[in-house]
Amino acid sequence: MVESVLEMLKEIFLGPRCKKLINYDRGKIEFTATVDAPGTKFSIEDFKYGKERLYSACEAAKTLDDCQFNLCRISREVPRDSPERMKILKIRAAAIMTISSIRLTMIAFKENPKKETKKLDQLIDDMRRLSGIAGVWDTDVPPLGVPAVRCFTTKSKKISITSQSSEKKKRKKAVKTMHPVYHRITITDMKPVSIALKRVGIDEKELDLMIKGLP
Repeated sequence: MVESVLEMLKEIFLGPRCKKLINYDRGKIEFTATVDAPGTKFSIEDFKYGKERLYSACEAAKTLDDCQFNLCRISREVPRDSPERMKILKIRAAAIMTISSIRLTMIAFKENPKKETKKLDQLIDDMRRLSGIAGVWDTDVPPLGVPAVRCFTTKSKKISITSQSSEKKKRKKAVKTMHPVYHRITITDMKPVSIALKRVGIDEKELDLMIKGLP
């Protein structure tokens, strides 16, 4: 099973574009894609018990999903031989598998909340810790002493142009120009990653080998 999960993670890492795994709004959550199952929808109001705990779980899952999405963008810009790339992909693997696990746990919690409460609480803690490991934000200037990836984005800019009429009036026109942006990232303690991977049954050494073999 571990090999098949690693293969699925590999497919996600090599996918053509970055994707979010969750759509959450007003107590309704949809797992649009997970490693081991098709999409699943939940409404917290359909649960008889533990609604407050489930709201916390959904908020934590959404935050972690935003994190893995940002890490996906950055991992595609980081050089293959960069030590930061290994860390980024390991955090993302732990995030993806934890989101998959929270989906399964919510299914079980609906049937037996008393039995699944402890596991749900553990996963909420895992998601919050994983979300706090990597700080990702954009800046217009190269940050000093912090790993960063330079990329470009389009930015609208108004310029003055002269019309072709006889009056030769000047007017403003919005044009899109390439604008440099730096994805700035700080990675702190990787211990929560090891804990999360162990909890979802992923061998960290096997994951390392898989990541090292990625193109």
